[in-house]
Order: sequence, then C-alpha cells, then structure tokens
Amino acid sequence: MTEEDSLDLRDSVPLALPTPDRPEETQSLDEVERDKEKRTDKRRNAAVNFAQSSPLRLLRLTLGPSLMVLLIVVMVFPDQIDAQWTGFAMICISIIILLPPTIAAEMQFITSENDFGPNKGAEQLSLNSFPGAERIRSMIRENRLNERIRMMATIVVGTLVMIQQYFLVGGPGNIVIMMAAVLLTAVTIAQTISLERTIQMRSLEFKYLPFHAPTQHSSQMHTVLSDLIEAHMDPDSASQWSAWLDELKPSIRNKLPPSLARERIVQAVYLSTMTDKDGVGNWKLNNILTSIVRREMRDWIMSEPSANIIQDNEEMASKLPFNISSLRRLLEHTEAWQPGLFRIIRRVRNDILTGDNSLVDSEWRMDHDLPLACPDGQGDLFLMVHNFGEREETVEVEVVVPGGLPEVQTFRVTPQPTPQLPAAIPLDSSSMTETLADRLSILMERGLVLWIGLAWSPKVRGRHPVQIHLRREGGETISSLVISTEVQQRSGGAGSTQVRMRRASSLGIEALRDVRDSLKMR
Repeated sequence: MTEEDSLDLRDSVPLALPTPDRPEETQSLDEVERDKEKRTDKRRNAAVNFAQSSPLRLLRLTLGPSLMVLLIVVMVFPDQIDAQWTGFAMICISIIILLPPTIAAEMQFITSENDFGPNKGAEQLSLNSFPGAERIRSMIRENRLNERIRMMATIVVGTLVMIQQYFLVGGPGNIVIMMAAVLLTAVTIAQTISLERTIQMRSLEFKYLPFHAPTQHSSQMHTVLSDLIEAHMDPDSASQWSAWLDELKPSIRNKLPPSLARERIVQAVYLSTMTDKDGVGNWKLNNILTSIVRREMRDWIMSEPSANIIQDNEEMASKLPFNISSLRRLLEHTEAWQPGLFRIIRRVRNDILTGDNSLVDSEWRMDHDLPLACPDGQGDLFLMVHNFGEREETVEVEVVVPGGLPEVQTFRVTPQPTPQLPAAIPLDSSSMTETLADRLSILMERGLVLWIGLAWSPKVRGRHPVQIHLRREGGETISSLVISTEVQQRSGGAGSTQVRMRRASSLGIEALRDVRDSLKMR
C-alpha cells in the first residue's frame, strides 16, 4: 500500500453503524446513542410513575409499622412464632414492596448521568454551566442512596430476626440483636417518611423542572413572563426555551423580535387561561396567535398532540415541546414559586377593565408586591413602574430595608413612555379579549419590572418595614410608600424553599393534567 493509499486517521469523520441490506438507513453512532437514551428515559418515566402509584405508596407507608409489629410479636411470643420463616417473609415482602422505587431511583440516576454526565459532548457540558445543575444531580444521587439504605435496612431486619433464634431467649445476644432490629426498623420508617416527600421525575417533558430552585436572576426584567419562566427553569428546559427562539423566527409576523414574539405568545396563553369560559378563551387565543405567528406555528401551539401522532409525524416530532398545554404548566409552576408578579399582572388586568385612574389620568404608576411573610430571612419584592409622560425620563428607585443585607438598594432606570389608556373596556364588547390583550401587552412591554431580592440578618425577626421611593434625577419624589412583612428565620412553613419546590412540582409537572382553573382570576 502506497503512502497516498494509506488511511488518514486525522480526519474527523462521524462513525456510523453500517446496514448492508439497507444502505440508506445507516445510522451514526450519535443517533444510536440518542435513541438508546430516549428508550432509557421512557423506561425511567414508566418506572417512576409505577412506583409513585397510590397503592404502592400506601404499601410503603405501612411497611415500617408492620415490621415493628412483627418484631414485637417475635419478642413477646418467641416460642409460638417460627422466627426463621417470619424473618424470611419480612425479607421477601420488603423486597417486593421496595424494589419498584429502588429501580425508579436507579433509572433517574442513569437518566441524569446521560444528560449531565462527564462523558458527553459540548451540548451536555453546556447544561452543567447553568445555575443549579449540580444541585439537581446531588438531589438525584441522594435519593438513590436513601432508597438503597431503606432496602438494605429492611433486609438486615429480616436477617436479624432469622439469626436471633440461635441465641438464648432473654440472653444478652438475643436482646442486642432484637434491639438492633428495632432501631433499623425505626430508621426504615424515618426513611420512608422522608422519601415519600421527595421530588421525582414524573414526566418526559421538563423532567428536571421539579428539582430546580431558582438561585440567580436579573434585577430588571425586559420580557416579563418569559424572563420569569426562564429563571425558574432547570438547565435542560432553559436550553430548549432559548432554542425555541430560533424555531419561532421563520414564523413571526410583522418583523417582531423573536424574544418579543415569544413574550406575546406567553402573555396570550396566560390571559386566555384567566378569561377562559366554556372554551371561549381558546377561540380568542387562536385569533391573537394568528396576529403573532404564521398558521403552522399557531396550529402547533394550539395543539395538544399525543405520543402516537408525534411518532407518525417527523416534522411534529422535531418541534420543541412548547404548546398551549406545556406553556400553561410552565406558567403554573412559575406562579407556585413566585405568585407576586402574577398578582401585579392581575391587578393591572382589573384596572384596564375598570379604567382605573392610575392608568388613564396619571403621569406615573408604581405597583408593588411583597409577601406577607418572608421565610428564612429572605423575600422577593416586585415593582412595576409605568411612565405615562410624553418623553423618556431617568428615575431612581430606592428600596430601604432596616436591618437588611444590604439596607439600601438603588436602581437608576429609564422606563419607556407609555400612552395613557382610554376609558374602561365595555364588558359586553365583542372584542373585549383582544382589546384587553393588546392593552395588557403594551403595559407589560413598556412598563419597567424590577425583581429585587431582600434579605435580613439572622438576628432580625418579627414585623419589619420596607420603604420604596421613586424619585427624579434632581431628587424630587414622585411616589413613596412603606409596606411591612413578617421576617421569619429558619422557617419550615409554606414559604420555605423545600415546601415551595414540592408545591411547584405537584402543581406544574403532572403530565396531561388540566391546569386551566388554577390560573383563573381569584
């Protein structure tokens, strides 16, 4: 073989698996690997949903107390009970009951390693760069370890019951063994209570979303709902959320920027859900989406395709999972984390309908929301500022938190001029929903939204004030107000991080769940 005919191994040619009988169906190794991961993910989803079914959860909750009762019976009636068979039965029953969640935990770990593992390409490595990626992997690993501990503890309990008969009844060896069995059973009960409250991957779409707790965000929000949703997304969902902009570009009407088009789509979905009555909201949503994107993208957003339809339609299968159903679940998940901004949006919506004076006859409007209680010494303050003047004007927003970390936060911002709205929308108007959507979009796009994190020192407790000042550059005060909140330290109540994660998981991730009623006006 001459030098010219030799193989050049320096060329980076993608490896492929040959199919001699069907050359046109030759698959690259990357495609084979992706198909394998998809099958693994489907098995993971089936295993988790089976393990989390109500009958199996009830059996797991009763397993620990049942083992404790059997231990007491063995200790009280040693001569009447066959310890050998009792211990063997305890082992078999425990394995049967605890095997499904153990397998589910292993499958979750395998899925996370496929997505975030070290032996992946640049796409997977980029997921690890998102905030919260390591936290997600840590939670999954911890869940896997706890499932193994629970399984091993129950097996050891049954083994101890079997071997205790070889020691004198009432003797030191027998007592030590039975006490060890009782302690391990108590560990099993505690582990079960903890594990049954843990978060699981219970869907194929946005599977890591329940594990994510927002840690970083921008103070100023430009596309309000889109930015808020993205701040509460896990790395995998956030990368898809960003990629959706590229998918939207060819379908956008009126040369809108992709980020603004996406924001208007989310606004329309949220508004239609608030105003939905007997399906009218979906009909109006269809009209609004038609003005934003072309027909093909509108039909995809309005559709709720089944798995069979997606498998039969390659074009549909290639689309990212953002349609009316998934967007509503994302909105509900985000509202469970941060209801404050949604309360402001609902107040704006009501003021548009009623023609409130702050929208039709004021130069400035500043709305705010701060929780009544701030658990763990932390809270989120949302401000929405509107400039109804004729020109842009730089203003200063100052937030004073006595005893806070820091005590004073100052923001120099320039809200866009917003045209003052006409009078209230007639409730019997045929175009009320479209008019409301247009006005709400203008106010949310022109308004300046600040998401300000507040924190207090560990020594601060009880009710404390928060001062908010809106000033012109010369120091003239436009608006000033004082609100108060209950500062709590080390709280395990409804506002704590773990409780909010479980609430967001239960509200936002259940696949095929109808979530329309939860976002309606309250």
